[in-house]
Amino acid sequence: MNYLIKLLFQIGTDQMEMGDKIPIVRNEQPNTSDAIIEADQSFHYEEFMEGSVPCPSCDGAGRIPKEQEKQLVALIPLTDKRLKPRRTTLWVLLAVSASLLTWALCIFFLIPRSIVVSSDDSSIVPYAAYVNESRPTVKLSFLKYLNVTNFNFVTISVVNASMVSIYILDSRRVVGQTTNLTHVTVPLRSTRTIVFNTTITFDSDMLVKYCTFIKVIFMQFDVTITSNYLGHSEQTSVSNNQQLYCSNQRPDDIYAK
Repeated sequence: MNYLIKLLFQIGTDQMEMGDKIPIVRNEQPNTSDAIIEADQSFHYEEFMEGSVPCPSCDGAGRIPKEQEKQLVALIPLTDKRLKPRRTTLWVLLAVSASLLTWALCIFFLIPRSIVVSSDDSSIVPYAAYVNESRPTVKLSFLKYLNVTNFNFVTISVVNASMVSIYILDSRRVVGQTTNLTHVTVPLRSTRTIVFNTTITFDSDMLVKYCTFIKVIFMQFDVTITSNYLGHSEQTSVSNNQQLYCSNQRPDDIYAK
């Protein structure tokens, strides 16, 4: 009996000692935040394609730099009608024709053309005449008109004009020289008149008698003009023969006497 009581007491004592060592199981959820923090601290994420955008023509399989986003080239199929030439040959021919026409017009309008100097052959009546038979002297002052015709398609400027008066019956004797320094502008495809105010003098007895009795002498006028146009200068000359009366009266009045 005593043995049974001791055995039961011993068993109860052992269970009490074991109760202090048995772990207490609690129904608590595991703390995953600590695990995530630990995972973030152990694994570092880095974006290798920083500053890029998805490629719209790669089906989401590629990326391009952002600065090239506005330089994208659209791909179109070969069967697209936009790839078919639209009267390309016609446009090329029109462009070539327009260029050739432009060059032809430039050459046509800018090529230098002739400048014609002309004068009529009508008789000249001096506005002043001096005849002295005792002292053989004849002095005639008259106006010589000259026409300058510009056949160019640009304006020309006559910067100098000179005239030499030659008496034909006296071994082509030079009896007068005149220079007109007035600048005359001749528009395109037009004519302007240049006036020479000249005076000739005879001091030969034979010439004075000839002018006194015949009342007319035969003169040759050699004219040279200098004109500027299209960046260069050009000289034009003309020579013509005319009758010059030895009196300032009209020819009809002279012969009426």
